[in-house]
Amino acid sequence: MAAKFKRPAQAFIFLFVCLFVHKQAFAGAWVQPEGHGLSITTIGWYDGDTFWGPNHGGPYYHKLEINPYLEYGITKNLTAGVNAYIENIKNSADGSNSGFGDIEVFGRYRLWNDLHSVISAQLLVKVPDAYDHHSKPLLGLGQYDVEGRILYGRWWKWGEHFWFIDAEGALRKRLGPPADEVRLDWMLGWKSAGEKWEIDFKQENIIGLRNNSGVIAADPYQPVNYDLSKATLSALYWAGRRTGLQAGLAQDFYGRKAGLGTMPFLGLWEKF
Repeated sequence: MAAKFKRPAQAFIFLFVCLFVHKQAFAGAWVQPEGHGLSITTIGWYDGDTFWGPNHGGPYYHKLEINPYLEYGITKNLTAGVNAYIENIKNSADGSNSGFGDIEVFGRYRLWNDLHSVISAQLLVKVPDAYDHHSKPLLGLGQYDVEGRILYGRWWKWGEHFWFIDAEGALRKRLGPPADEVRLDWMLGWKSAGEKWEIDFKQENIIGLRNNSGVIAADPYQPVNYDLSKATLSALYWAGRRTGLQAGLAQDFYGRKAGLGTMPFLGLWEKF
């Protein structure tokens, strides 16, 4: 899969992602230690043929997705990161298309913490410059997004095992035709006593604010104002102190003007 890079910004983004594609991760409300990071590279296969709109049926939609994600501790309170998508999309209406999708860069700052809890604030910018905005199927909607997020995390020990929760709320401003969004996410996790195994259940909700009825010029039928809810269950095994292997399943279970599907995935986690 190869993207076409026509602008300096695209070349910079491509170089940045390639430098860090082997080191990725997710830490929720927590920040990374200064000078250290956590990374995940996920490969998933999304499959769907249901569209929640006036009619429940819809054309098939398949996507092979490689998702490199990186977090790195800049200071003891500030973590910066990048989240990218490399996609191969096929649908019954437009055929197939491959390349980089939207790329997100973010900074997360720890506002408060004690021994068991943490509250953080995060600013994220979505960059749509790594793909052709007119090539179908669309790899992204072609506009910048800016998102502010508040995150709360807490862990505790129960018996010999560890548990943790993560709750997040965000407002995403979409600088173009798509409607702005509220995002509400939460996660419950369990770690074994030796911290070799981790099981996570995550639930994510996108709520469109219905404040924009414009259309995407390249595809007038592309939903720009929608709701979507997804549940994800995954298991992570740490094969060593720094390397973990993950397997999971994500399932869309509710939507409005959105496609619903299923995505099994595998992930490689690394601490550095």
